[in-house]
Amino acid sequence: TLRPYAAQYADIGIYRIAAVHGRPPWNNDRTADRDVVNMAGANAVAGHAHGVLVGDFNATPWSPMLLGLRRMGLHRASCSGPVTRTWRSTQFPYYALPIDHVLATPSVRITSCRVGAGIGSDHFPLIFDISPR
Repeated sequence: TLRPYAAQYADIGIYRIAAVHGRPPWNNDRTADRDVVNMAGANAVAGHAHGVLVGDFNATPWSPMLLGLRRMGLHRASCSGPVTRTWRSTQFPYYALPIDHVLATPSVRITSCRVGAGIGSDHFPLIFDISPR
């Protein structure tokens, strides 16, 4: 099955919302592809007054990728805790990681964020509210 890996954005009111789905970093080439997708999403929101970046980053909060996005000035919402799992392996049910995230530019306040109940995917939904600062 071919899966799309991309970054897309839309301007909705005062907000620019970018969504990413990076490739799983199984090897160096795939890791580089993942980083390109995640950076495309970050660049789409970084120059916007009210930017929000959300999606399956295929990167943990402590990964160099996420740390780099935070150095760009994006702040990460703690959805139900700092290491709450958002993805679970279908092959290894006890293997799970926090790889889905919500990040925002400094002018956006993430007023709430939580991990929702499973809906049939190997990822749990992120449910969040935002407001301008």
